[in-house]
Amino acid sequence: MIHSTGNNFGCGPIALQDFQSGIMAVLNGTVTIDTASPEYAAAQVLEITLPELSIPRSCVTSCWMRSLKTVEYPGYTRTYSIGTAVRTWLRDSRTLCIERLPIYDDLGSVTLVLCTMYAVRGVRRPVLPGTNTDLTLEYLTEELDHRNVVCAVEDGWCFLHICFDEFTSEFGDSVSIRLGGFPEDVSADLCLTGGSNNTGHPGSAMAAGRVEGGVLTVPDLGGMSKSTGWTPFIFMFAPRGGTQQGNLLSNP
Repeated sequence: MIHSTGNNFGCGPIALQDFQSGIMAVLNGTVTIDTASPEYAAAQVLEITLPELSIPRSCVTSCWMRSLKTVEYPGYTRTYSIGTAVRTWLRDSRTLCIERLPIYDDLGSVTLVLCTMYAVRGVRRPVLPGTNTDLTLEYLTEELDHRNVVCAVEDGWCFLHICFDEFTSEFGDSVSIRLGGFPEDVSADLCLTGGSNNTGHPGSAMAAGRVEGGVLTVPDLGGMSKSTGWTPFIFMFAPRGGTQQGNLLSNP
């Protein structure tokens, strides 16, 4: 776990789980921002100051940004969880940068979900392993069809990708899946992304979730529903077992 020493958007201390080596940094955590704060309004790029990391700078990658919007219908209201991907990068070994995308500023707050690997910039060598760890999915809620399951398990970090069939309104409000073969020492934030958001705002439906002790849980689907051409998916990097250090001597 690493803790921020500052930021330029008016947020308090930020804690992130981390894995670091000479070629990458894997960061996982959630940051909620008050879009009405003057510091946020003045920021061109969101910056988080961190203790010195193991890599000097990174390639541009992405993290998730989500918000909530309540829509009134005749006789009832419904709150939708919506979001999109934004760019992020390590400008130097102490500065984490995130694109400021103001499309949800009128909703009062935005939440950034980092489940991201930052690869060192300027190195021409593979980062991801070439082997896939087979998983079995045991649905603790109503069963879904799934495909394109990709899982990489390494010392200190892991990667998970799963595509699901489209959700319907009959499915329920939550998802819980036991991931057989997934490391149980992972406790990480993630997003389930896909489906139209029914709000008039840009982006797609996006629900917050976690994987902990080998169980993936999305407690509130946030109005996610069936929509032609949308396939809900999970795409997550996460450290294993808290703060981890790889072989820092491998820094090229």
